[in-house]
Amino acid sequence: MIDRFASRATEAGMAVHRTDRATLGEALAHVLREADIDRAAVSVEDGALEVVVLNALSDAGGRPVVSNDEGGSGCLFDATCGITDVVGAVAETGSIVCGSGPRSSRGAFIVPPVHVAIVKVAQLVPDLADAFQSMADGRWSLDRSAVVIVSGPSKTADIEGVLVTGVHGPGQVHVMLVDGRLPDTGPTEPRTA
Repeated sequence: MIDRFASRATEAGMAVHRTDRATLGEALAHVLREADIDRAAVSVEDGALEVVVLNALSDAGGRPVVSNDEGGSGCLFDATCGITDVVGAVAETGSIVCGSGPRSSRGAFIVPPVHVAIVKVAQLVPDLADAFQSMADGRWSLDRSAVVIVSGPSKTADIEGVLVTGVHGPGQVHVMLVDGRLPDTGPTEPRTA
């Protein structure tokens, strides 16, 4: 299922970066440096994961412009990247399921030109039927105001069928596919530079 998700997500135009919990921060910092990210909207529900993300952003020479929807949606337009966790992911289509909630902004995965999504391998389901079942039975947390299934970068086509990427949302989507549990120990506050 992991290989199928990675293959399908790549086919859909997303860059998939396989990592594990021990190397997530280093791998994320590398992706941010390569994408030349200097300002990020960080919207992550899990506090320990948010610390890993903020530290990776700092290590890459960037800074958060908004974290977990503080400062209002206007800050999102100053971000060159949105970094989010996800509700889940679908192997069959290579899709990620994003949502907004009390500590997460829907704008972080829609407004900035680059979206980096952190997907735990344990969040993968085989197909859309399993995704909807995971939402219905509570395996995927849905205390959210919006849920969106994302299958690649934003795309649109004109009447002649000319495809344009990144018009109504991110032109690049990076998926950090994390095997194993995410860090649950260590610092609970981001490092300061």
